[in-house]
Amino acid sequence: MPLQPRRWQTMTDPQPNPPPQQASFIHVVGVVLSAFIGIRKRQAADKDHVVIKPAHIIVAGIIGALLLIATLVTLVRFIIAR
Repeated sequence: MPLQPRRWQTMTDPQPNPPPQQASFIHVVGVVLSAFIGIRKRQAADKDHVVIKPAHIIVAGIIGALLLIATLVTLVRFIIAR
């Protein structure tokens, strides 16, 4: 049986990357809220594209928009009732 040469691992050898973990619901809500008020950093947004599924952002955005509309309607009704 022939011996195979030993392969030395160097800094240029690619390391296996573990799969990214899924974002928690709280993280997705934080991303959507920061997007609503426009304070997302470009680097954080690029990192989140890898971790957050688009469907989660869409669902959280729709829920956030509905809550914003409900809050505004309630506030207007409260002001008009006075």
